[in-house]
Amino acid sequence: MKIKQYLRRKVALLSALMLATASIAPILLNAGAAHATQVTLRKITLSTSAISAAATTYSVSFNPVTSTGGAGDDIKGIVVDLCLSPLIGITCTHPTGLSSIATSGSFPVTHTGATGTPVSFTASNPGGGDSGKRLILTSAGGLDIITPANPITFSFTATNPSTLGTFYARILTYNTTA
Repeated sequence: MKIKQYLRRKVALLSALMLATASIAPILLNAGAAHATQVTLRKITLSTSAISAAATTYSVSFNPVTSTGGAGDDIKGIVVDLCLSPLIGITCTHPTGLSSIATSGSFPVTHTGATGTPVSFTASNPGGGDSGKRLILTSAGGLDIITPANPITFSFTATNPSTLGTFYARILTYNTTA
């Protein structure tokens, strides 16, 4: 009987140890993974809120969150997605009638804490149903984020949605151009 209890305890201890190892392993294995944080003091100002207004200017401003002054702090990719939901990670349903977001050309993006000189980002076409409804900007050199307290700013134009209602801008930044 004592041998049976001894074996049962050993199996329970071994099972607990395996469970603890399995729960800690993802943390240890992802030590070098990218981690996302929200940008702060973000806003987009529209030149007009009129329904279906063509060539509406959307002026974007946001503050990056962290800074160490290292190369990993560079922002090399920016995505602005106009959706009916603000939640990142769920499918973006674009407002009805939203269109004509630029999908090519050069965009000056400024971060006043760096040099103050605009860095040229290039717009690309996301293709599919998001074409003309999502702004994707990339720059191989990127913006070196030295002072996160100063805003990053840029503008783009689009045709406003054709229906009245609320929509949200999801702003994502990347330290790669991917």
